[in-house]
Order: sequence, then structure tokens, then C-alpha cells
Amino acid sequence: MTAVVSPVSSGQKLSKREIGCYGLPRFGAAMMYLAIAIFLPKFYTDNETLLLAPAFIGWTLLIGRFWDGFTDPIMGYISDRTRSRMGRRRPYFLYSAIPLAIAYYLLWSPPHGLQDWELFLYLTGTYLLTYTFWTVFTIPYTSLGAEMTMDYHERTVLTGVREMFGVAGTIVGTLAPPVFAAIFLDQRTGYSYLAGVTGMIAAALIIFSFFNLKENPEFQTQTPIALGEGLKAIFRNRPFRTLFLVFVIALMGG
Repeated sequence: MTAVVSPVSSGQKLSKREIGCYGLPRFGAAMMYLAIAIFLPKFYTDNETLLLAPAFIGWTLLIGRFWDGFTDPIMGYISDRTRSRMGRRRPYFLYSAIPLAIAYYLLWSPPHGLQDWELFLYLTGTYLLTYTFWTVFTIPYTSLGAEMTMDYHERTVLTGVREMFGVAGTIVGTLAPPVFAAIFLDQRTGYSYLAGVTGMIAAALIIFSFFNLKENPEFQTQTPIALGEGLKAIFRNRPFRTLFLVFVIALMGG
């Protein structure tokens, strides 16, 4: 499954198709994120067949945040140094799409009979697995948006369209779980089916985006700066430090 990377020069305008295809995967990702952030704790603690103690959920979320802090920069490092016919960002679209869908489905489909520590370990394992493949996709995906064009206004449009799909996914991700739970009359079955559907949608959009996007070959020839130098550069940036602090505070409960 290899697609040819077409040239994208800094003077060539992005087409509406390219802009739309870049934004599409954000829809599925937002559906997943909102369902996890809003409904996953309630699903594991309030469902009469699970009834996991809220403290366990708190530990899972805390472990997940530390795991993200470890895997996100590693994935960025790996993607920056990837050299392939498909580019250095797009290969990870393919590598992550189906595993992400499977991990997400497993997260919402715990086996019957698990209780307390067994259920906690299952939840934590599938949660970390989901976020690992999420990272494998999201870090290169976000980086690709900054590399598709050097034009300030095009980057603004590209980001705006991506976030527009994110808002749409947020709305669907908020409304869909209660609807599926009501349709199946069994919250556990309804959420499991919804996770399967959401995973398939997310994977399909990621793969569709892979086959309809291009990478700028100029970035393939650039030598990435050393990790230490990169960290020094970003933390010397005062607006970044402010934004970083805001994100840390905002995501503490996510």
C-alpha cells in the first residue's frame, strides 16, 4: 500500500480538496476524544455490570497523562527522522488507523466477569493502547499541517478547516453515546457497538486522508535539530510557555 509523494512547492496553492482531506480525520479523532473524556468514567463506574471504583478511574487517567508526556515527544522525534517513499508523516497514518480502531473498540468492550483490580488493569491497558496509537497518528498529522504550505493564510485556512471538523466531531461524540445506549436498551452493548462504528469511521477517514494528501519533499532533506536544542528553542519562546501552562491546566482532568 504505497502511494507516490507528489511535489508541493512553496509557491503552489493548496486545492480545496487537499484542505478538506487534511481536515477530515479530525472529525473521527474528536468523536473519540469527547466520548472518552465525558462518558468513559461514567461507563466504568455507573454501569451495573462494571461498577469500578472512581479512584481506579482517576489512576488510569493520571497514568495516561504521564504516558502521553513520554510518548508524544518520542513520536515527534521518530517522525522527524523518518525517510520513506511515502514521506515522513503520512506512513504513520497507515500504521495507526486500524490498530487505533481496534484499541478503541476494546476500551469500550471489557470482558464480562472482570472486577476491581482485573477491570482496572484491563481499562488501563486498553486506555494506554488507544492513546499510543492516537499519538502515532496525531503527532505526524498535526506536523503535516504545518508543512503542507509555507503561506501564512493557507496555514490559517488549513487549521480552521481542521478545527471545524473537530467541532463537528465534538458534537457527534457528545450526542451519539446516549442515543446508542437508548437504542440497545443496554448501555454496555450500545457503547460497545458505538465504539466499533466510531473506530471504523476514524480509521476510514485517516486512510482516505493518506491517499489524498501530499508532502512537501523539501522537508525530507532537512536535518532535524537535536532534541536538546529544540527544547531550548521552544522554552525560550514566551508565548509558547504561556500557552503550554494553559494546556497543562486545561488537560489535567482530561
